Amino acid sequence: MKHFLKLTDWKWVEGSQTEMMYQDNNVEWFVGKPRSVVIGQTYVVEISEGKAMSDGYRHIVKFEGTIQTKGSP
Repeated sequence: MKHFLKLTDWKWVEGSQTEMMYQDNNVEWFVGKPRSVVIGQTYVVEISEGKAMSDGYRHIVKFEGTIQTKGSP
């Protein structure tokens, strides 16, 4: 499912160097592969339909791109 993730925070999954957590402006956390991101940027992502039974979070399947904001290159 496509989701517009306006990034408000990110952190590493505890004990992992292969997964990060990304928080959107609705204060929901998503788990995905590490990516260089910018707080305040809106990313177009493909996310899982439901929360994973293993950790209780929706997972980012793929980053599809960014939404360009007025005044950004």
